[in-house]
Amino acid sequence: MAVIRSFRRELKGYATRHPTDVDCLWFDFIDESGGRVLQLATLGSDQRQSKPKVSQTIQLSADAARELAGIIGGLFGSTLREGLEPRAHDEPRARDDVLQRAVALAQLRDTGLRAAGVDWVQTLAEDDRPLLREVWLVRHARGTIGSEEVRSFEAAVEGSGAQRGMLVAAAFSPEAEERAVGRDVWLVAEDDVTRADARSLDDEGAS
Repeated sequence: MAVIRSFRRELKGYATRHPTDVDCLWFDFIDESGGRVLQLATLGSDQRQSKPKVSQTIQLSADAARELAGIIGGLFGSTLREGLEPRAHDEPRARDDVLQRAVALAQLRDTGLRAAGVDWVQTLAEDDRPLLREVWLVRHARGTIGSEEVRSFEAAVEGSGAQRGMLVAAAFSPEAEERAVGRDVWLVAEDDVTRADARSLDDEGAS
């Protein structure tokens, strides 16, 4: 058993597929230093006389998991997302970039505790100002957000233990904006992030 820290490509001219197919169990947890760890455990083959049990376990740090995701996306992305745009596997990176900029512009500290769904990426961020000390769940979602997506995000905020939520998207329906009124959910348009980022860069250049 080991924690994978990095990946290096092995240059082999030839390899064969293993003859046995097995199932893999996975779960994630937070380690002693506050980092998220992904654990994968393969089960024994179907041909075992007894009930299949865990035969090997590996763990990946957040950095290693992101590196592996990049490798998988580069090798299989266009095949797995057949029928969609050619570089669809790059979309999560673009959403993550907007997410990071939104966190920075809100003057929050990204904890690095990331999660992702089909159409969104999110992180927990902290407001370190002495009298506030609030935790935010910040999510960047794809497309136009409706009231149901806002409702789902509210539940995610509550389940994460955060006090407030920031939902970033291309646009929000009137129903979504109405739903967010009076709740601890801040709706932010992608264009607002871009404009605020540009103003921030201009201010830095002028100083």
